[in-house]
Amino acid sequence: MRRPGLTGSQRGLGVLGLTSRLGQNRHGAFDPIPDSPKNRKEGLCAQLATASQVGGKIIIWCRSHGIYSVWRTLRPSCWIELRFSCLIPQTSNSEGSDKMSLTERLPPLTALRAFEAAARHMKLTKAAEELYVTPAALSYQIKSLETDMGQPLFRRLNRAVELTEAGRALAPGVAEGFEALHAAVRQAHRVNESRPFSVTAGPAFTAKWLAPRIYRFVEQHPDIEIRFTASLKRMNFDTDDVDAAIRFSRIDEEPGCYVETLVEELMTPLCTPEIAAQLKTPSDLQNFRLVHDESLSFMAEPPNWGFWLSAVGVEFDWKHGPRFSNADQVLGAAVGGGGVALGRLSLAADDMTAGRLVAPIDLAIDTGAHFNFVCLEGHETRREEAAFLAWMREELAGEGAYGEGMRIITVS
Repeated sequence: MRRPGLTGSQRGLGVLGLTSRLGQNRHGAFDPIPDSPKNRKEGLCAQLATASQVGGKIIIWCRSHGIYSVWRTLRPSCWIELRFSCLIPQTSNSEGSDKMSLTERLPPLTALRAFEAAARHMKLTKAAEELYVTPAALSYQIKSLETDMGQPLFRRLNRAVELTEAGRALAPGVAEGFEALHAAVRQAHRVNESRPFSVTAGPAFTAKWLAPRIYRFVEQHPDIEIRFTASLKRMNFDTDDVDAAIRFSRIDEEPGCYVETLVEELMTPLCTPEIAAQLKTPSDLQNFRLVHDESLSFMAEPPNWGFWLSAVGVEFDWKHGPRFSNADQVLGAAVGGGGVALGRLSLAADDMTAGRLVAPIDLAIDTGAHFNFVCLEGHETRREEAAFLAWMREELAGEGAYGEGMRIITVS
């Protein structure tokens, strides 16, 4: 219920004690409304009470849990004095009282959520669609919040809204508060022991490196259920259901995250042993089909055949041949005898160990990028993350440095 023409208000922590003076009684004193179960039931247990004159009557309004209701209707000659007495046992801890007061004053979360969505979209219709409510319902929530705040938060325009000064002051904190709530709920869900340990990595690294080796991790840690998500999407630890990531980039720092470099990525010509037997010098490459790896196209200066050929002093038209966006597909084409691929050594390690691929020329490009283990800061010491990271270190140490013994050129 809306309060018409409120003239004043006071706030308290406990039960409202109200006295009225019908003029003055014969003792010149107030006639108090006694504290009783009946009066408490009728609405005295309120946080806020105000008086307003409507027509020929004075109305006492009480608010409880954000809802205003009429408590008493009196004659105009009555002079209303509102006094508050806290019937809750008092504490000498003023800090505790302040905390209780702040908690009691917090507006309803539904109203704050409506405000946050409207402030973000700056259109009530879009905010209503996001929250699956009607625009009228959203407007009602915002108006109730403005009533609670005692000032407007939006200016209503023809087809949009804009924040008032108070709205601009409120919006950032409310947005951060809801994001913190979402993060806390997600973290609470992760406490569930039955939830698998979730790792995300690119499709090529998952297929060519993780999948062939993961059985050893499972054998060492049969109590850890693990799940892999092979995706090029950059997963967010706060919004996505993921615990750790293997990320390929030239960046070795991420705010709020623990980052450890696992392996530097090198690229070199790779082909089957049969093709390699026909390659005597780098210039012989012009007699074979070149396979192109475009998985590094996100880099400012991605390494390519032109860069490698320039480093060995050979010039010819190298731009023809099949191109693949995924590095594992590049290696697959080379294994099938489809040509000579400028391939990534960490991903080709198993094919080279098995003899399916060889590096006919001992010159490799240092891409300047590397595979990093990434998790939220502080989570690297948790049981699952620590076990997985230790296993990866052990696997990489056992295989030695990829490209060991090769001459290395660096992409400038």
